[in-house]
Formats: sequence, C-alpha cells, structure tokens
Amino acid sequence: MSAPPPTSSLCIATAHQAIADTGTYRHTPQELAFGARVAWRNANRCIGRLYWRSLHVRDLRDVRDADGVAEACAGHLRDATRDGRIRPMVTVFAPDEPGRPGPRIWNEQLVRYAGYTRPDGRVTGAPRNTGITALALRLGWPGGPGTPFDVLPLLVQGTGDDAPRCFGLPDGAVLEVPLSHPEYTWWRSLGLRWHAVPALADMCLEIGGTCYPAAPFNGWYMGTEIGARNLAGPRPRRAEPLGTALLRPRRGHRHRPPHRVPALPRPSRPRGAQGPPGGRRLVVDRAADPAYVHHAEARARAKGVFGRDMTELADD
Repeated sequence: MSAPPPTSSLCIATAHQAIADTGTYRHTPQELAFGARVAWRNANRCIGRLYWRSLHVRDLRDVRDADGVAEACAGHLRDATRDGRIRPMVTVFAPDEPGRPGPRIWNEQLVRYAGYTRPDGRVTGAPRNTGITALALRLGWPGGPGTPFDVLPLLVQGTGDDAPRCFGLPDGAVLEVPLSHPEYTWWRSLGLRWHAVPALADMCLEIGGTCYPAAPFNGWYMGTEIGARNLAGPRPRRAEPLGTALLRPRRGHRHRPPHRVPALPRPSRPRGAQGPPGGRRLVVDRAADPAYVHHAEARARAKGVFGRDMTELADD
C-alpha cells in the first residue's frame, strides 16, 4: 500500500528546512511539472498559453555539463517535432544554487538562422543574429554554406565553464518547411523556408524562487508570427523582395493597385507549413485570437485579474 502524498504544510516545512541547511531546496517532480505549466499560463505575451495543461515537462535537472545539455536540446527538438505533429514541451536542466550556477544556453532559440555581416556592411541571413553568429565563429564554428537559412550551432555554457562552447545540431533534429503559396506559383522560386519548432532557450524558468537558467520551451508557431514578424522583421527581412514581387505584373494575374496588394500577410499562408498538405502543426491567427480572449475572460472571472499583452493579438 503506497504512502499518502505529503500535505502542503509538510512540503513547506521540508523546503524551509532545506533552505536553512543548504541555502536552497529541490522541487519534487510533481512540483516541477506544475510550476512549469503555471509559468506558461502566466506568460502575458503568449497567445497559446490556454493550452498550458498540455505542456510536456522533461526533468533533466541532473544534467549540468555542456555536452549533456547540447545532446538533450537536440532530443528536445526531435521529441517536440514528432514528424510535424508539434507538441508543447519544456526541458528543465540543473538550477542555479548558492555558489554553483546552472548551465546556460546563449542562443535566443534552439533553432535560429545565422546572420553574416559582409564587408560592405550588408547582411546575408538574419540581421538580428549577427552578434551570436560572430561569437559562434570566434568560438570555432566554421560557418555554414552562406545561405540566408544556415542554422546556427548551439552555444552552451556548462556549470563551471568559463565560456560557452559550440555544438552543431545533428541531422534530423531540425525540421524545416519550404514555403509555397496557394495563388502564386512563382513563390517557390524565392527559396523561402522556416523551421517548424519555436523553442525559446535564453529565458530563466523561475519556480518558487528557484531559477532554472537553461529550460528550453516550445509551443507552436502562428502563421502571422512567421509572416509578419520572422520573415518581415529584423531577422531575415524578406518582406521587401516579397512586396516587390507581389507588385510586379505577371502573366495570367490581374495587377492590383499597391494599396490592395497584401504583401505582408502572404508568408503566413504557405501550403507547406499549414494543415494537411505539409502535415505540420501551425496555429492560424484568426482561430487563436478568439480562443485566447475566451481564456483570458475565463481566468479573469475565476481570479478577478488576468495579465495580458493584447499587442500579441492580430489587429485585423
């Protein structure tokens, strides 16, 4: 017969005693899973957090060395991707402890595209990532082929390391989706693609005062996130050539006035990255927005207050 679960007062007393003895305490697996899910629920800027209960939590708190973290990050991408059936997941590595910091992942996300600064000052790839690309090159990364979509290596600093080390992501860890368009057959000739899993890597997961500095987390991509932010923002900055191409009259297509050409939202409508044709999981903004608002209203009724950043919702 199994022992009954400890009461909350006993758990609190145990934590207080551990803090008095060692300066910190260790979460139980159940506390870790619940804390990680609540952290997603409380993330004001995340429109997908209404699915917080479905978050899969990988408990790797005994992993502190850079090699182990890098290997587990590649495993995170494979497990989260599942051949395109993306599932939300967080991998939690060792926490910060008094006099013993946990490991760090220097990348903004587990998958990011390099930005190479050319002699004339222009950038091939993602302008946002020129800094970490230069750091990776200084740390020994030989660089990729020089395309706009070269995947950066992981930069991981283990406990006790003075600096991060480079780890290339192995084959099969990164799923990329070629982008096509349901109306414009010439779209494929642009050679656009994007990775399927948005896995944040440089944020601390804090639970009960304990910081887990390496805790890569992913949900799903939203169509407009790729189209309006990633392809059009300061990352690859691909909106300008897309707009030029859309404005150019083409045989068999009626030319529309400039103000009627939807240049920016078009990357969010790729066949390969949406729905059954590509088999990849992606959220459509107009479906996610009402669901998020419903979630926000339900939380507000239950708790009386609900933090949210409405700028993350589509405004059209």
